Amino acid sequence: MADSLHDIQVRYKLSPATIKILSSIPRAPDRQQVFHKACLASELRSFPLKQAEKGFFREVNDHTAIPYTIKETITQPWHKVFLLVQVDLLRTCWPNKISATARKELYQDLGRILALLDRILRCTIDIIGLRRDGIGINTALDVLRSVRSRAWEGDGRELLLIDGIGVAKLEKLTKAGVRTIREIQQLDFCHIERLLSRNPPFGHQLLQQLAGFPRLSCQFDVIERVSSSSILVQPEPSSSRFCAWICRVTMGYDNEQPPF
Repeated sequence: MADSLHDIQVRYKLSPATIKILSSIPRAPDRQQVFHKACLASELRSFPLKQAEKGFFREVNDHTAIPYTIKETITQPWHKVFLLVQVDLLRTCWPNKISATARKELYQDLGRILALLDRILRCTIDIIGLRRDGIGINTALDVLRSVRSRAWEGDGRELLLIDGIGVAKLEKLTKAGVRTIREIQQLDFCHIERLLSRNPPFGHQLLQQLAGFPRLSCQFDVIERVSSSSILVQPEPSSSRFCAWICRVTMGYDNEQPPF
C-alpha cells in the first residue's frame, strides 16, 4: 500500500502532506467531502486570502447559491480556493464587493488554482482506487468533471457550457423541456431559433458548435461466469457472497464525426 501511494505521489508530483490529506477521505464519500479535502492540499496554500478579498468571499459564502458554505471565519487559503471555485462553477456574475484590480488578480489566481486542482483530483481518484472504493471513484470523477467543465454536474446548468447560452437562454430552454446538451443536439436549427427568439444563422451556428461536444456511448455485455479460484484479486474476507463474471464494455461516440 505504501509503495503504491509513493508511486502515485511521484506521478502527480504532490507533497507527502497532500497525499496524507487525500488518503483520509472516508469510504463512499459525498461530493463535498472530496472537494473539501482536495482544497486542503498543501500546494493550494500559495493562494493566501488577501485583505481586499475578504468582503468578497464573505459575500460569496453568505449570499450566493454555492452548494457548500463555510461555517467558520473566512481566513485560510483553503477557504479562498473552496469558495472561488464554487462561485466560478455557478456560471453567474461574481458579487461586486471587490475592486477591479483585485477582481483581475482573482481571475489570474483562478486559472492557476483550477490547473492545480485538476492534478489533485486525478491523484485523489488513484488513491481512492487503491482501496477499491467504487462509490468514491465515481464521486471523485464527478468533482473532476465539474471542475474541468466549470459547472456542477447534474445541477441543471449543463447548457451554460455552450458559448452563446447564458442564464436567460437557459431559462427559456428549461421551460421548453430542454435541459441537456444531448437534448439540444437533437433539435433542428429552426426549433432552436424559435425557442430562443433568435434569427438565422444562430441555429446553424449553435448546432455546428454542438457537433464538437462528445456524445458518449457505452455498451455492456456479459460474456461468461468464472470460478473464484481463477480470480487474481480475491475478495475481502467480509464479502459473504461473491461471484465473478467476464464482461465486455465497449465505449465510443455517437457523433457523426469524431469530436476531436
